[in-house]
Order: sequence, then C-alpha cells, then structure tokens
Amino acid sequence: MPDWTLEHGFDRLQEYKTIIAAAEGKNEAATRLLAIDTMLFEVLGWDRVTVEPEKYCREEGFADYVFQDGTGFGMVLEAKKADATFVICSNKLPVEPVGFALLAKECPAAERAMLQALGYAASLGSRYISITNGFQWLISLTFVSNTIVTDRSVLAFESISAVEEKFRLFWECFSPAGVAANSVHGLLMDSRKSPPPTKLSQRLTNYPSPATRNKISNELSVVLGAVWEEIRYEEEEEEFLKACYVEPDTAAASMALAKEMLDQHLSTEERLFSSAVDPKQAAEFLKTGLPEKPIVVLGKVGHGKTTFLHYLRKIKAKATLEKYIQIDINFLDQPDRAADVAEYVYVQVEEQLRDKYKTEIDDNSFVRAALHSDLSRFKKTPEAKAFESDSVEYRREELAFIKAIRSNKAHYMKRVFAHIRSGRKQSVAIFFDNLDRRPQDIQEEAYLKASAIARDWAAMVFVCLRPNTFQHSKRFGVLDSVAPKIIVVNSPRTGPVVARRIKYAKRYAEGEIIPKRAPFSQEYSFRMPSVAKFLECLAESFRRNAKLCDLFGAISNGNTREMLTYVYNCVISMHLDSQEILDHLERDGKYIIPDHHALRAILYGDSMHYDPERSVFINLFDLQQTNPLQHFSRHLVLHYLIGIPESHPAYGFCSLKDVVRYLCQQSLEESHVVWTIRYLFERKLIESRDPIEEWRNEMSDLRITTLGKYHETILLNQFTYVDAMAIDTPILKDDARTAIMDVFNINDRLKRAKNFVDYLNACSSAITGSAPKAVWLAAHTQVLDSIKNIESSVNRG
Repeated sequence: MPDWTLEHGFDRLQEYKTIIAAAEGKNEAATRLLAIDTMLFEVLGWDRVTVEPEKYCREEGFADYVFQDGTGFGMVLEAKKADATFVICSNKLPVEPVGFALLAKECPAAERAMLQALGYAASLGSRYISITNGFQWLISLTFVSNTIVTDRSVLAFESISAVEEKFRLFWECFSPAGVAANSVHGLLMDSRKSPPPTKLSQRLTNYPSPATRNKISNELSVVLGAVWEEIRYEEEEEEFLKACYVEPDTAAASMALAKEMLDQHLSTEERLFSSAVDPKQAAEFLKTGLPEKPIVVLGKVGHGKTTFLHYLRKIKAKATLEKYIQIDINFLDQPDRAADVAEYVYVQVEEQLRDKYKTEIDDNSFVRAALHSDLSRFKKTPEAKAFESDSVEYRREELAFIKAIRSNKAHYMKRVFAHIRSGRKQSVAIFFDNLDRRPQDIQEEAYLKASAIARDWAAMVFVCLRPNTFQHSKRFGVLDSVAPKIIVVNSPRTGPVVARRIKYAKRYAEGEIIPKRAPFSQEYSFRMPSVAKFLECLAESFRRNAKLCDLFGAISNGNTREMLTYVYNCVISMHLDSQEILDHLERDGKYIIPDHHALRAILYGDSMHYDPERSVFINLFDLQQTNPLQHFSRHLVLHYLIGIPESHPAYGFCSLKDVVRYLCQQSLEESHVVWTIRYLFERKLIESRDPIEEWRNEMSDLRITTLGKYHETILLNQFTYVDAMAIDTPILKDDARTAIMDVFNINDRLKRAKNFVDYLNACSSAITGSAPKAVWLAAHTQVLDSIKNIESSVNRG
C-alpha cells in the first residue's frame, strides 16, 4: 500500500487492539495469527509478498519471519508464544536503547531468543534481529564492529501500551519504510554504552538513614507547626496583612494604579447614580470612566498576586471597595473543563450575591424588577395584546417570555447587575483568582468571560495570569482581540518576607496574639519562650545574612509560598541544631544562622544521606551511561544558558535546538542531551517560554531559572554540596570508587570530598569547551580551598 503512513498505522493499531489482545495466553501458532501477523500486516503495512515465513537458514534452522526491503534481507523476526516474557513488564523502559547484557540478566528467555535470531540473521546477512511474543517487541543490530553481543544495545517495547505511547519509534523500528531507511541504525550504534556502575547509595542497606542528632527539634517542630498552621488561616486577615505584607520594589506603582482605577470607576458611577450628568454626556462618561476590558494582574505562580489583591482590598483601597459589591471567583481546582467556565462563574456569582449581599436573583419580585424594561416592551407585543393583562393566558405568555430571558444566563445576569447597580447605587468588582494555575484552555475561556463581564456588567474585573500564559495568548490566542489593562506583580524580597512572617509567629509564641481557632495547650505554652527566642534569632538571621536570603529565594524560584515552606522545613530539620542555637543565644545574647547550616538542612532534610528524590537540589554529576563526560552534561547545559543575555530581545531564552547542538559539539550523544535537558526542566532548573508544566519534545525556547543559576554559580563551589553528592554519583574508576565510602566524621568527609573532586577533575579532561572547563576548574579550586579551611578550623577546635 503506497500511502501507508505513520498516521495510518497508528489508526490501524487502535482498530486492531482488541484482536491483538485476544492472543493473550495462547500458544505460538495462535499468537502469530492473532497478534504478530495482525501487527505486521494490518498495522505496519508489510506486503506479504516481501515476507518469507519459516525461511531455511542452512544448519541454523528455520527463521520464523524474514523481511526483504529491495536490497536484501532487512530483518529477521523470531516469534514466541504470548506468555514468553522478554521484558519485565512492571519496568517502564525509556525511549533510549537499553543494554543487551541488562536485558539478558533480567530475562534469560529474551537472551535465548535474540541469540537464535542472531544465528538466522548472520547466515542470511540481515541487518536487524528482532523478537516478539505479540505484545513485547525487541530489535537490535546483527553486526556491530568490535562489539560483542552482550555489549550491544536493544530497543525494547515492553507492552502494547508502550507500542502505542512510542508508536513513532516503533514505526521506525519495524515498518517497511523504517527498515528500508535504517531509521534506528544510528540510535542503536550511538547508544551502545553500558549503564554506569552502581552508586554507593545503591549499595547501602539503610539508605537514606534518618537523622537523629538534633536534641530538641521534635519538640520545636511540634510547637512551630502549630504556630505556622495557625498563621496560614489568617493570611487574608487585615492584621496579618498590615504586619506581614512586603511590597515588592516595583509594585508601588502597580498598587497606586489599581487604587486609582477603582477610585475613578467609583467616582464615575457615583456621578451617574446621582443623576447630575446630562443624558447627552452619559455616553462619554461611560466611555472614559467605566472599563470594557479586564485588568490583568500579571505575575508568576506564587509571586504574590493573590496577596497583592488582598492587600489592595483590605488595606490600600479598603474605603473605596467598601462601596463596591465584591465577588470572588476562585479557580484553584474548579472547573474541570473550559466548557464549564461560564456556568461555574454564574454559580459563584449567584451564591455570593445570596450569601454576602442577601440578594436572591431568582426571587419573583427581584426578577420582575430586573426585567422591568423587558416586561414593558413585552406588553406591546402581539402575544401580550392577544389577551387581557389579568388573564391566565397573558400570565402564561409572560412567564414564557421571562423564562426565555433567564435561560440565557449571560443576558439575564447583565440585567441583574444593571438593576443592582442602579437600585443599590453600588459599583461591582470581581476577582478571578488562581486562574494562573489552570490549563491554557481554561485560562483563555475564563479571560473571555471576564472580558464579557467587564463590558456587560460595567464591572471592574481583576484576572490573575502568568506572564508566559499572557504572552502565549497574546501571540496565538484570545488576547489578540481583547487588549487588557496590565498590572505587574513581582515577588517581594526574601529577607523582609521571612523576617516579618517569623516576627508575626513570635507574637503567638509570646502570647500577644491568641489563636482564633483553638488556644494552644498547656504543653505548647510551656515551650513557647524557647520558641520565641528561636524565632527572634531566625528573623534576625534573615535580616542580616544576605546569603541565607539568596539560598531560599533561589530554591523557590521566587515562589513565595514555596519559599516559606522551605523555611519551615529548614527550621524543623534535624540538621539545623536548635539546641546549639539556643545555647548561643543564652551565652552571647545573639546568633546569626550561617547559610551553610541552612544549605545542609535543605540538602538532607530528615536524613543523614542526600536523596535526589526528596531534595530540591539535583546531583549535577550523575551519569546516564559509562561516559565520563556525562558527569558534566548538566553543568554544560546550565553554563550555556547562563550566558544568554537577560535583556531585550533574548530575555534569557535560547532555542532548544541551539542547546542540543552545542552539547553535541561537546561529543555528547543527542539522545543523552535531550534526556539531560528534560531532567533539568522537570526539576525546575530551566523553564520554557510557553506556559507549560510538563515536558514536550516540540517546545522551542528555554532559559535558566534562579534555581538553575544557584546550582551553577554557588553549589558547584561548595564543600557541603560536593560532600553530599559523593555517595549519589556513579564512579567509573575502580580506585576512586574504593575511596568513596559512607562516613560521617568530619575529617573522613573532608577526605572523601577531596577524593571525589579529584576524580571529577580527572574526568573533566573530556570537556572540550574552554569556557565550561574553566568554570569547573575554578569550582574545583574553590572546593579544595574550602576543604583546607575547614581542616584548619577542625584542627584548631
């Protein structure tokens, strides 16, 4: 079939999945008939004329399937019954090839079948060998120069679901076009490196072992947890906002602009309500004073948009907004679909009008008042004139007329708010909050609804959006036609935010503020004086230690919510010695927490070992394969991105293709490069220009985040960080691997760190770029210097 395309094959897979599934548990003949033949001829589009079953291969025997591709034998396929397992099904395999040796170790049946196929393929001169049980499909190269079979690579599809998910690759492996074009030859050749040796952490029986050295951290964490939880319920309260809100450096103008727009809107409506405006001038007043577009509050997730609006409403513009009807539409976890946005908004508006403003918009008297003009026009219609005004027939027609208007929620709500505004002489302000956390389609649909509300209800509508979402929609979506007013909100400075929050918590510990939900127990009260001292020390540390602020600002990528969570986790960590801090305060009266103590607390959490799955910090030196250059793959990506100008026109963004090209020029395989970039993206060290949270292969532009910069410019030079990474890094050299041990004594850790950085330095000879190599050499020197300084301090102490 000449037009048998990848897309056509995928459609056929959906069509024939039921037939393929029927082969489960069947013998080899049934498996071939139901699953393998269906996949080969109905899905992949092989012409039966070019496929020779039971091909005689001299003394090797009979090959199940041999495929011709015009130049000879392209592939040999060995078939087994459906219950023959070739891949451990519970393991989801990567897109990249896996080592044949690893496959053989896990599934001896796969090794036997592949070697059998290899004998057939070698005798025929076939380029590829493959095996299948109808559900699992594996393919490898017949000939790889200077490489024994166990060192070769295999592309494996562990299930029909995996075939479906990775169908493009499956097509390149097994379709007539893919085999003829040798589509996966390069992939199998380039990826024949074996997996790296196991890390020290993988050989420890109690990894990661829990930390227990902090004597009072458990007591402190319980009390602090109670205080922190109580504060969380007060974040919208006026007293909290007065004490804790920190206006970002660039937000004063935004706050003033928001208040000015609210004042102007109210002033315009009050003049209209007072009837002091000439009817001929009313249209001009409406045009200049009442918005027809939403006001977009622009800022990244967690950067303070919600708190900005709370402060505006409760403090800055409180007197003005008390004259408004205020409606809150929270999009945090509802609705589920873009199609449900309008109904969700209407329900929220109706409930708040009823609960907060005692207004039942479905009450008969209210409905008739809101539709007064419509009902007056109805009286002049033929339907109304046909009956007496007090007759049953007239009432029936009138009710049908009212029902028709109310069935169109957009039209009815427009009349509702016109009636409320004229009757109560109140303006309307509506706040679309947490919209920036929702998918793109929901955000755009909600923005369209906000635009309609601003226009039809003459309301002030504030909509919270992310900058990336805004720019994406402006280029490709709804904002092309609906240009909004913009208020930009940036995250506040870390030091003042944390210091004020902690000082507020200290007021609880000192008894100045009484918990509103439930008073603290006597047991809590007994420990409150120590908690108050500790919190004062913590607040002072954030006021005076810039490096401490830089640490928490970086790990949260400017997200204030996350930053405060990290502060809390650090405070209760076993690695921040609370007793030592209290002893210092008792002895000296003051103490500033060193940033490296906080770094260790964040690195390790509640464990004595670094755990990459739990820590916000990644291991820059981890390996995917046994290539020493891969120790520096992540460093190379971050180094390249950190050099992109943050000013116009790049704004720190760089083409994904350019990053891949640069790393490939450093002699790294493309598949490994993409794997590395994806990992950095998923761990938030880099971000996309487009507003997406999950990796997409088609994404275009990337830039480094503050977390990524912190890794590259600070962590790379720190003994504390390098010490933590030693047990989580595969070591390729036997002598170096022997020297990296699980130790806790400071002298032993210093020695281990020195061995580790010396090993990495030897591996750095593989870096070809002079600039990234210079960065590593400088880091190597700084780490060794810090080791010497710590050794001197330990010896003096």
